[in-house]
Amino acid sequence: MSTGSPFALRPILLCSLVAIVAGCGGGGGAALPQAPSATSAPVSGQSAKVQLSLTIPSAKAVSARKVRLPKYVSVSTQGVAIYAYATGTTKPTSPSAVVDVSSGSSACTLATDGSRSCVFAVPAPTGTDTIEVDLYDHVPVAGQPSGSLVGVGTVANQQITAGVTKYLSIVIDGVVASISIQPQLISVAADGKTHAIPLTVNLLDADQNYIVGSDPLQTPVTMSISGDTNHTLTLSSSQITSPAGNALNLSYNGGTLSSATVTAAAGAITSTATVSPVNYTPTTISATTTNPISLTVTDAAFSGGTYTAATSDPTCATVSPSLGYQGSSSAVVTFTVTPVNTGACTITIGGPIPLSIPVSVAMSNGSISIGAATHWLVIPRSEPLAVSETGFTGTFSASTSGGTCSISPSTAAAPSGAATFTVSAVAEGGCTVSVVGAKTHTYTYDIKSDTWSTFGGDASNDGRASANTGITQSTVGKLGLRWLIQLNHYIVTSPIVANGRVYVAADDDGSVFALDAKTGSIVWHVQPFGSSAKIAGTPEFDASKNLLFLGQHVPTGSAVPFAALNGDTGQTVWTATVPGDVRGEPLITNGNVYIGNAGGDPPACYQGGVYGFNESTGAQVMHFIVDPTPNDGGSNWSPISFDGTNLIFGTGNTCTQNITAANAVVAVAPSTGKLVWDAPITGVPTYCCYDLDVGGGEMLLNGRVYFTSKNGNFYVLNDLTGAVLYQAPTGGNSPLGTPSTDGTTVIVSGGFLNATVDPGGYYGGVLNGFDLNANRKWQIVMAHDPVPGIVPITNNVAFANIDANLEALNAETGTVLWTYSFPPYAATLAWLYGSPAVAESGVYVNTTYGTVAAFGIGDTLPATAARRYSIGKPLPSQRVRVNEHGQLVPY
Repeated sequence: MSTGSPFALRPILLCSLVAIVAGCGGGGGAALPQAPSATSAPVSGQSAKVQLSLTIPSAKAVSARKVRLPKYVSVSTQGVAIYAYATGTTKPTSPSAVVDVSSGSSACTLATDGSRSCVFAVPAPTGTDTIEVDLYDHVPVAGQPSGSLVGVGTVANQQITAGVTKYLSIVIDGVVASISIQPQLISVAADGKTHAIPLTVNLLDADQNYIVGSDPLQTPVTMSISGDTNHTLTLSSSQITSPAGNALNLSYNGGTLSSATVTAAAGAITSTATVSPVNYTPTTISATTTNPISLTVTDAAFSGGTYTAATSDPTCATVSPSLGYQGSSSAVVTFTVTPVNTGACTITIGGPIPLSIPVSVAMSNGSISIGAATHWLVIPRSEPLAVSETGFTGTFSASTSGGTCSISPSTAAAPSGAATFTVSAVAEGGCTVSVVGAKTHTYTYDIKSDTWSTFGGDASNDGRASANTGITQSTVGKLGLRWLIQLNHYIVTSPIVANGRVYVAADDDGSVFALDAKTGSIVWHVQPFGSSAKIAGTPEFDASKNLLFLGQHVPTGSAVPFAALNGDTGQTVWTATVPGDVRGEPLITNGNVYIGNAGGDPPACYQGGVYGFNESTGAQVMHFIVDPTPNDGGSNWSPISFDGTNLIFGTGNTCTQNITAANAVVAVAPSTGKLVWDAPITGVPTYCCYDLDVGGGEMLLNGRVYFTSKNGNFYVLNDLTGAVLYQAPTGGNSPLGTPSTDGTTVIVSGGFLNATVDPGGYYGGVLNGFDLNANRKWQIVMAHDPVPGIVPITNNVAFANIDANLEALNAETGTVLWTYSFPPYAATLAWLYGSPAVAESGVYVNTTYGTVAAFGIGDTLPATAARRYSIGKPLPSQRVRVNEHGQLVPY
């Protein structure tokens, strides 16, 4: 161990092998490749040479493997000093050799991944020797080490014999130059409750590289707390003895705390983190009147941050404003809580840590005046507002405040005491409508902006819905049925929600419906491709152009139309043609719309790929084909994603050719259709004829591509190169789903489990929660059908179609929070094949038996009261399902 380091550790060795070759002038012993001579100082009695090989990793390789395989040799290593001397003698003041191991050194070979393999010879005396290796972050200067020491290694009592070859390993230790505690600003809730705060103590070398490993530290890191006069804080450990033990817990017992400091120290090296309490008053609220109550919050560690405020039940109490800004560490943020009616609810304050303030309202009947029920509207829709007063024969006047809605007319004569106004949505937010006659009538409106206009939520297909849904883990239990409509169609697509409309497409006769999101009533119904058409791909809506894009799915073997419809009327604006059929979902970006076409399987093989059309005119602007050979398959029958530069999508198999872009994920330039990269990940020796398509969509997050293949695996790729970073089995065969995420957990569907119910059928499935590096966190096994499509997530609540149930899950744990079971139709279950849509106005879902349902917070319509419509042909008595090829088949 080098005496120049304050302390060091013994991590797992990373490709650092020292080979000793003894001989005089090259004679005797086993021959090894000749190494370049190092700059050396003379050693008395020299009669042998030591040959050393050292592999220095690239920063990219270390970063990619750091989580799964912790090893350490500093990536900053540029120079090596070696001491070879007889054991028991004094270590020489000058090294036996000093070697340049930079990327330009003749002693080193640069690998394609950026790592360096260096081999060099060093003089050594025969006999029992000690070998010491010191690594530096600078290239040697004038034959002497230069820079900071970043690694050391020692091996003693090694017998060096002339003519005898001997191999040994020297463990390279990281030399710690600094310590870092994360987080450095720690906020705790001063609520009288015990809290555990995770801490990470990182050890870094002179070049700020993280040092990892599990061997003991030469000098342990001592952990301490200062400034905590009331002893409210405790650490899970007072000492860190190896880098593997760098994860600690800081416990806070809820007592009085002004400010404290957590310190990590080893000799003269220290690092500190500040602990500050979040103080709020009152910690609980009780009310017997409607008098407003002031709620204050301050956090010394949260200077210049924004707090959010929300109530779990506005009929119990409200809170305002919804946002509060803390401009300095001593600033107090003030909210106003207004009791409404008898009940219990919770005020949630979100900042560095969430605060939950229980509210209890108790008042006698008649002591409070409750206004009209809250209304909601979706931009840009309007609705009538009827007002009446018994005995009033004058003129009503109407006005709004809040700026997000308007009312017309401004006055209305009421000879019989009644009048009707129209309230229109202007901008997202809230507003108050006042109608004045003999009395003042006040109505509160919540103006929403529905944003679920595509299969996966947006161009990244990550399934993340708006945070303004009002659905949280504490409120999801208040979801109720708003309306349910029976359209009597096979529906395997997902609903699209935009501009106050719910768009639904059917796979039995090509029907397309626009429903009112608030009432479920049919706004329009068209069959744009004729009554014999089928639609299996979820449409996409462009609110800026008011256009709905969708394509026809027919049995493979003919060209099909792809069209743009007017969102208000259903009228066809333009139609284009693509070969094969359309089974996937379109993508809109930069004024163009892209759609894939399926090439089929033998013997029906057609040239598959992706087409691009101008949104407004339908003119073709791009075409990418998987296999340039005509009529040889290769398809895209899944959603297309866009990372801001390239289109990214999955492909299917060819019929005869070995094409790497088949059974793969590809990145394609959206303007030219040029292939940027392909990632054939199915693991078969050739790519033709193997039915191992990437049938689901690709989720994009933080420069990575997440998806599943029909080989049963879940993959994570590098977005720029297509290189596989991680993979894991889903637990099921042929998964066709698209992953979704809340930013920390990736929800992945595993497809059919062949033997779960019927050994010869496609039944069962699994739903997994993985972390971002493909480590499984949880798994749910289904008895019947897999979870298809995508699992949308809002505020860590995920909505999954599991058999005939719509279920809300905790995205982090997979725990079921809420369930709605659809009633049987024709004595059979209604399978939910299309994904739910989660918009600000509610949750919407289709079933294969033509049921469309809407759910909202506080809605309570019983299923028996749902309206049924008989549109199109009646359903057969047997149950149907969609198989792994996207086809409807009987059970």
